[in-house]
Amino acid sequence: MPPPRKRFDVWSRVAIYSGFGMIIPSAVVAGYLIGRFLDATLHTQPILALVFSLAGAGAGTFEVIRLVTRMEENAANDDSEDGKG
Repeated sequence: MPPPRKRFDVWSRVAIYSGFGMIIPSAVVAGYLIGRFLDATLHTQPILALVFSLAGAGAGTFEVIRLVTRMEENAANDDSEDGKG
């Protein structure tokens, strides 16, 4: 049986990874809603909704890459502290 710290570490990583599937879609939806509001205000129908949806997709992708990079760095630091690497 693994030490309690490792068990908690595995489940915390599972929780974080399971949230990755919602980051990009929620960013796209938020961008679309902002663009839709601005389209209605500025009378520029579908242009800003499309632009902000693409910006949301880019921002969501950037956030996923940033989180994965940070988690890999933390895992590497944990491994080096344990004497594995």
